Amino acid sequence: MTEEKFQENLRLGTAAEDKVYSYLRMNYSCVQDMRYQKHEKGTGPRLEGTIGHLILPDFGYYDRYKGKGLIDIKYKSNPYFTVDDYKFRDYRECVGIMNLEKLLLVFVYKDEMYFYDSSEATGPRTFNNEYGRAAYVFELDRSKIRK
Repeated sequence: MTEEKFQENLRLGTAAEDKVYSYLRMNYSCVQDMRYQKHEKGTGPRLEGTIGHLILPDFGYYDRYKGKGLIDIKYKSNPYFTVDDYKFRDYRECVGIMNLEKLLLVFVYKDEMYFYDSSEATGPRTFNNEYGRAAYVFELDRSKIRK
């Protein structure tokens, strides 16, 4: 991937995260933005300690009625909603370690936000593409759109 393509993907991903963050702040009691952490060996949301490090999702939420959990945002340019299996496993592990109730995945596709519970994933599946990675798949479901 070229540097220009990487920067464009980063810009689109950050815009998608910002859109969802705005929605979360308006619809959940408390939202924790974990995206901009700095660490010895890099940046980004993670838990670190004696067991090593785990990748955290982008946000935490705490709501008297909706419960408490973690939310990760994925910008998608096509209707294939996937999450790399190593990230998905880390996200679920973080939910347990942090004593939270659930993990939500939000896919932003064509400027619409699709909210999925992690239990709706299928996989992991291995794809024969340029990435060659195992991923959890979420089926496109327009009933998952939130406005």
